Amino acid sequence: MQAARTFNIHHAADLQGPMQSPSRPVLYTHTLCPYAQRVFLTLLYKAVPFELVQVDLSDKPSWYRAVNPRGLVPAVVHQGEACAESLDLCRWIDGAFNTDAPLTPAAPAARKQMDTLLSSTSIIVSAGLDIVAGSTAYQWGIGRQPSSAQVQRFEQQCSQLRSALQQHGGPYLCGHSRRCSLKLCVNTVGLLQADVALLPFFERFRLALQLFQDYDLAGVQGGAVTQWMDHLHKQPWCQTAAPDEEKLAEAFRQHKSLDFFDYVTYDAFKVHPHLLGDVSS
Repeated sequence: MQAARTFNIHHAADLQGPMQSPSRPVLYTHTLCPYAQRVFLTLLYKAVPFELVQVDLSDKPSWYRAVNPRGLVPAVVHQGEACAESLDLCRWIDGAFNTDAPLTPAAPAARKQMDTLLSSTSIIVSAGLDIVAGSTAYQWGIGRQPSSAQVQRFEQQCSQLRSALQQHGGPYLCGHSRRCSLKLCVNTVGLLQADVALLPFFERFRLALQLFQDYDLAGVQGGAVTQWMDHLHKQPWCQTAAPDEEKLAEAFRQHKSLDFFDYVTYDAFKVHPHLLGDVSS
C-alpha cells in the first residue's frame, strides 16, 4: 500500500525553464538520489501537495542552475524562494507545512537527542559508503573485500542507531512514546528527521552489501537496524518513495556504483515503476 497521491511528476527535459507553481512547492529531484529521497519522504509523510520535477543529473538542462547554482538535487522552490541541502529542506518543510504531523519533537530533551543523531549522519553515511566500496572500489562505488577496519567502523556507527532504539523503545530512532489522559492517548515522539535522514542510505547499503559482499545487515547490532528499516518500509509514504529493490539490484549489478544515476540517464520510473500513475504531461 502506497501513500495517497499528493504530487504530479514532470521531467525537467520537457520543460523550457523552471516550473511555475503559484501555490504548490516544486521539488527538483532525482528519485534515485538518497539525499533527495529525504525530502521526498518528508513531503509524503506530511501529505504536502507538491510538484515533482525529475532532473537528469547526467544531462541537466541549462536553466536548472537558475534553480540551484550548484546544479545539484534536491532543491525546492516555493512562492519564489529556493532552498537546497537536504537536511535544511527537511527542517524547513517540517516547520512550514502540516504542523499536525511534526518531524521535530516539542520536548527539549527529545529534540536534543534527535539533533545529536542528525549531527552524526554524515559520519554514519561515510562509514556505510566506505564498507560498500570495500578494498576494490572508490567512494560511492560498490566493491568487495572490505577490510576489518572498514567493517568495524561501520558496525560501530550502527551502534548509535541501536542505542537510540534501545533507549527509546523503538520502533523509530527516537521512540514512539505516548501521552495518555483518561480519554485520549496521543503519540508524542514517533518518526523524526533522524529516521528520514538515514533510511535512504541504509536501503542502499543493505542491498549492495548483500549482493556483492554476502554481508547481511540483519546480523549487525542484534538485528536492530534491519528491524527499524522493516518497520519503516511498512509505512505507505515510505513505500511510495522507495525504489523497486529488484530493479535497483539490477542497476547495481550493471553499474557497480551507488551514484550511477549521476552519469547515466534514468527517468523517474525506471527503478520506481509504481510512480507511473503520477506522471503529468
